[in-house]
Amino acid sequence: MTHLATVISLPDVVLAETMGYAFDAAWIDLEHGSLSARDVAPLTVALRAAGCEAHVRITRAASEALAPALDAGADAIVLPQAEDPEAVAGLARRLRYPPEGERGYGPRRAGRDGQRPPVPRLIAQIESPAGVRAAPAIAGHVDLLVIGTADLGLRVPAPALPAAVAEVEAAARAAGAGFGLAGGEPAALLRLCSRPPDLLVCGVDIKLAARIADDVAAAAREGLASIGTPAPGAGGIDGRW
Repeated sequence: MTHLATVISLPDVVLAETMGYAFDAAWIDLEHGSLSARDVAPLTVALRAAGCEAHVRITRAASEALAPALDAGADAIVLPQAEDPEAVAGLARRLRYPPEGERGYGPRRAGRDGQRPPVPRLIAQIESPAGVRAAPAIAGHVDLLVIGTADLGLRVPAPALPAAVAEVEAAARAAGAGFGLAGGEPAALLRLCSRPPDLLVCGVDIKLAARIADDVAAAAREGLASIGTPAPGAGGIDGRW
């Protein structure tokens, strides 16, 4: 079964909750945009209220935002630009408790009633030829490999993109990890794979909201045009509009 996700780039909890009702998961994006570590907890609460998983995309394996994301109860941590298997393995250890890892115990929101917080899934985003080559070594340390089609599409020729996607998917399947695609339009993403991915990440909150606004405004203008032009001097307060 494919899980659908989108990207959260704005700190508005009401918008995040609204997006959460439509998607299975959402990436709280600390890599791009204006969000900071302090936004993770309220956005996580909003997404969970809608029955949506909260995934946090950090900037790098050694990101200082990791601990706040873990304490907030993130369901998954997303590492962009994954290319170094050792860095990915180190990040995986930071998610797990001893003796398998090195995560410290902190009874914050993620721990609810003082219980030991669960270990979130680890998602590595493959976005470069180096990442594609390293995918077999990275796959053994993560729960999912996700192709970032926008960045990878800038770095490999368009005809070579499907083969790169297939190579990463094969690496994920061989390691028993999930496979996903992230980018823009769902139809364009799905043309790159031969079978449904485990995770499909499409759209960004601000772009989805802008599209709805554009569609509503365009439909209203089209409808107005179909009923003729206003009479001279008509319209608006005191005829000013």
